Amino acid sequence: MLEDTYKLKGLREKLVKTLQQKGIRDTQVLEAIRTVPRHFFVDDLLAEESYKDQALPIGSAQTISQPLTVARQTELLQVKSGMKVLEIGTGSGYQCAILCALGAKVFTVERHIPLYQKAQVTLTRLGYKPRMKGGDGSLGWETWAPNERIIITAGDRTSQKRIYSN
Repeated sequence: MLEDTYKLKGLREKLVKTLQQKGIRDTQVLEAIRTVPRHFFVDDLLAEESYKDQALPIGSAQTISQPLTVARQTELLQVKSGMKVLEIGTGSGYQCAILCALGAKVFTVERHIPLYQKAQVTLTRLGYKPRMKGGDGSLGWETWAPNERIIITAGDRTSQKRIYSN
């Protein structure tokens, strides 16, 4: 894993300014983006690229969401410290880390086990302690229900059919 160098911190600050220019106003969301090192959630070779407003590959034919998407979704959730948030689609763990940085109690499910395992290691290394589960999140996570917020950051046609079928 890379270090969080001054250069990468500077790129992260530049990303925060880009997000502000694109309409993100929630100061707590911007501070979380400023605090969480996005480059820890991608391949080391993509460290500098991780601070551009773009999605990047993370393995298992998945991507880490574009920072604007993460910021906008988080802003819309209106998360307050202590809120229970269910996240469907852990992916790299970046969105989860942002929610944790805001003080949310995060319960996250990822169906791609290699991504789940890698996210678990990264989140633990950064000191975040969400409840995590590898498996199908299309039906939520009943053990920890109810939740005050739910964010669905990923899904496929199979999951959508399961969620919306009669």
